[in-house]
Amino acid sequence: ALEKLMGTSLKKYCPCYYGRETIDDEMFLVMQNCLYELERPHVMDIKMGQRTFQETEVSNSKRRMDLLQKMIKVDPNEATDEEQEKGITKLRYMQFREKMSTSLSLGFRIDAIHLPDDGQGTLSRDDARKLHSKEQVEASLANFLDDHAVVHAAILARLKE
Repeated sequence: ALEKLMGTSLKKYCPCYYGRETIDDEMFLVMQNCLYELERPHVMDIKMGQRTFQETEVSNSKRRMDLLQKMIKVDPNEATDEEQEKGITKLRYMQFREKMSTSLSLGFRIDAIHLPDDGQGTLSRDDARKLHSKEQVEASLANFLDDHAVVHAAILARLKE
């Protein structure tokens, strides 16, 4: 998707894309570090959309124990006996994540927040997995924006574009 965006008017909203790199049979995108020159960046990782996995994941039947462990960390009772023995597919994990987050209900989810200095208000990936309601997301956004109404209004305007 990032490759396709490079040829559109949305390019100005994306980091520079430098291609793909495979490490230990896993593919990674190589892109610009947009935070490099910033002194005190406020960073929020948001996944947009109700469905946050690619079509290729639907047919991938490889079972993974690492994804099972991530699932168990969020909900120890979610995995079936068979899944606990053999692991889960990425599709199963992604559907679980969407169900447990605001992806389905709000059309996006917060995956992490990093604030500079003392880290007050920083939200780890593990903590972000606990955001299930609109109210929790609103509280996280307010904390991230530190109640700066101008910034809040600007972000809302961009999201509505």
